[in-house]
Amino acid sequence: MRTDKAQDLQFDSPLDSRRGQSVGLGTPLITPPGSVRNPIPLRTRLTGLFPTFVVASLFAGFTAMFLRIAWNPSTDSYVQYVPIGAVFAAFLWDRLLPSWSGNGRPALCDVVVVALALMRVFIPPLPFVSGHALFAMYAALTARRLPLRAIALAVLAEVVYTKVFASGGWRSMLGGLAVAGIVAAIRRPVSRKSPSQSEFGVD
Repeated sequence: MRTDKAQDLQFDSPLDSRRGQSVGLGTPLITPPGSVRNPIPLRTRLTGLFPTFVVASLFAGFTAMFLRIAWNPSTDSYVQYVPIGAVFAAFLWDRLLPSWSGNGRPALCDVVVVALALMRVFIPPLPFVSGHALFAMYAALTARRLPLRAIALAVLAEVVYTKVFASGGWRSMLGGLAVAGIVAAIRRPVSRKSPSQSEFGVD
């Protein structure tokens, strides 16, 4: 009959006969079920493609609802303001998550572009360029991740089509595109992907 001490010695033996592997100081070599290694933070997961599109869609819907309640405008107003509202929401999402990185020149450029675009809405004809083309182009050029770039390019295509074939104003559109390119060139690049983060937000 084995004593308790003998059983303890057998259990703590460097060689576990059940696995045929060296256990070494009692540390298991197999990760326990349900354990997670290096979990991706929630704020990083929220930068992915699906969350960004959800946020942009919700804000676009809110913009349409606000227009309906406040002014009940024509269809042209919805076409003009609802898509750019989606770009604005995706722009804020891109800049604020997973962490705010707008310091110094990048933040100043962002504020300048947003201010110029809003001037076109509230005190036209200033700044004498298309605010939609300016903001959509700038967002596409300076996006840190794919979701904002995709939304901004889609809305920019809609703006170009409208300006060229529908409402006119292609000169102001070209001015907005030019200003966006200049400000984007002045802005220092801040797109730095971490090893665990891709353009979609996470690997």
